[in-house]
Amino acid sequence: MCLPSEKPNRKSLRQVIGRELLTGMRGLDMPTLMHADIKIIPNLGKAVLFDAEKKVEFVPVVVIPELDAIMAEGEKTAVTVVTNSLGKPFPTEYAMHKAWQDFKAKNTFKTALPESSDLTLHGLRVTYSSELRDLGFANCEIADAIGDKSESMGGHYSSHFDRLELAAKIAAKMAR
Repeated sequence: MCLPSEKPNRKSLRQVIGRELLTGMRGLDMPTLMHADIKIIPNLGKAVLFDAEKKVEFVPVVVIPELDAIMAEGEKTAVTVVTNSLGKPFPTEYAMHKAWQDFKAKNTFKTALPESSDLTLHGLRVTYSSELRDLGFANCEIADAIGDKSESMGGHYSSHFDRLELAAKIAAKMAR
């Protein structure tokens, strides 16, 4: 998925989208993520280390170059990583989601992603999980990577991939 280019006052939402897509974080976890949660770990490199609020699970996420570039955008104007268009922390997850919904209603978004009116931040978490499945990770690894205690959630978030894979196998066998 391509991230839309943003005007300077919308970089905060580009960062929200990028972080969600490239870390699988819950929206609940983003407003509380601090700059101090980004550390250099020996033999691993730069990583985001956070406690998943909903499940109270420690989750480390390696900062890949694409995520690093998104995180480097803009100034550090608050102790939190994710900020609103004024450079202030979002007071709640709801406020961040409201800004997202308002942004989706603008022509900037509709022009950049014309077929994405139903795109949600949670949907990006599902996309992240599906990409992990596509890369061959098991349900338990996916659940760990997104901060879920339940292995079944790793399977749930990436289940559509299994169905697509099954459909491809069926098509290949039927073509014989």
